[in-house]
Amino acid sequence: MIRYVAWAAAASVAAELAGVGLMATAARLLLRAAEHPPLGALAVAIVLVRTLALGRGGLRYAERLTGHRAVLEHVADLRGRIFDAVAARPHLPPADALTRLVSDVDAVQDALLRCLVPGVTAAVVGLAAGAAAFLVDPGSGVVVVAGLAAVACVGLARVRATEGPALRARLAEQATDLLRGAPDLAAFGATRRFRDAAAATSARIAALDRRSDGLPSAAVAVIGAATALGAGVLSDRGLPVTAALVLGLLAVFDVALPAVTAARHWPEHRTALRRVREALTGAVPAPQHPKAATTGPLTGKVAVVGPSGSGKTTLLRAIAATTHPDHVRGVFPDDHVFTATLRDNVLLGTPATPDPTALAPWLADLPDGWDTELTATTLSGGQRARLLLARALTARPAVLLLDEPVEGLDPATADALLTDLLAHPGTVVVATHRLAALPAADEILVLHDGAVVQRGHHRDLVDQPGYYRDRWLSERALDELTRPASVAGPPPPP
Repeated sequence: MIRYVAWAAAASVAAELAGVGLMATAARLLLRAAEHPPLGALAVAIVLVRTLALGRGGLRYAERLTGHRAVLEHVADLRGRIFDAVAARPHLPPADALTRLVSDVDAVQDALLRCLVPGVTAAVVGLAAGAAAFLVDPGSGVVVVAGLAAVACVGLARVRATEGPALRARLAEQATDLLRGAPDLAAFGATRRFRDAAAATSARIAALDRRSDGLPSAAVAVIGAATALGAGVLSDRGLPVTAALVLGLLAVFDVALPAVTAARHWPEHRTALRRVREALTGAVPAPQHPKAATTGPLTGKVAVVGPSGSGKTTLLRAIAATTHPDHVRGVFPDDHVFTATLRDNVLLGTPATPDPTALAPWLADLPDGWDTELTATTLSGGQRARLLLARALTARPAVLLLDEPVEGLDPATADALLTDLLAHPGTVVVATHRLAALPAADEILVLHDGAVVQRGHHRDLVDQPGYYRDRWLSERALDELTRPASVAGPPPPP
């Protein structure tokens, strides 16, 4: 891949040198022809103009063909390696894994084609132009070197600018909050405030882009024009040579403009390259809660309870990250539902027999049974929970991790299903807000701010003051209030 990129850079340099040479030679040819010299005096210039005109197009095509072939082949291989790398790290949040697989890999392509090649081309053409200017006239050479140094300073200033990537990252976070938290924001009347904040960030990015694109481009144009005119004024080699020098220098600074434009995107590409390297070398840090729960090895039937944000999901993901992928399966709220049949969604291409335990009685009501076509938008919360549970149970894992598996189900169905899940063979770790079925658990962990504050069996925890006892009593009282009169009876024993 490096060899092909080098060939692409070489072709780009040759194409731009041909363009600069064509501009300078054509200018000298026209002014020399205006002096009506013998035709033989113009023959070399005429042949050179034709050769450079034909060569520039062919070299530019060779650069595009070679560069894109090398980069696309490399990106195809890299995307597969990144997929394997993030698949082996289940602790990565899905959004982070998707960003590394798609956006970061695309940034590698842009870094090679739109940053590396234009930068190398501008540097080589600039050095060649400076050397040629010195050969024509030393004073003009000094002016050209000064102008190229000024353009290089403009590019370096853009490379060091970090406000743009930070603002784009902030806008991505705000957009995610607006999309995923739309119901909560609407419930608390905060939608307009969050939308206005995102709009302000977007407007700031747009203003920064206009300033970043307009001012540097104008600066390069002004520097190029001043340099070309200064070199022309200092030259004393006659009008045809001076015209060739001035127009050739204008073409040189046109070559520098794409490199200066690419410099603005380099900080973003540099961050993406670092993230790709982290993924390939296994240096991706696992997400940590401010106080990560330390529990030791968990076996049997374990329930994890605690208020929202206490670290339950973090604990489950940490267990998944330290367990062999062949032995663990999980059910998390962000698991994906495909537009496919129920059977395909449960099996995910494996030859196993689907487990119907979690699907009853919903499966019996489906018009085509296992062959019913499903989409994520047509499923209710309870149906989605049943599908994800069936997917995990079908794999028959040694360790089953469940994050709010009965959310969206009515209390009676949730309690019955949770009881069945706690009877599943092997180790079961379930994070839940519903406590009615937890007397069947071997152990219960109560988390607060990422730390285990209570640990024990249900019988022990209901006798101790704390979150679990308060939650248990309030849940029983609420169940009594909502229990239909036809099924009213003595409350369940503690």
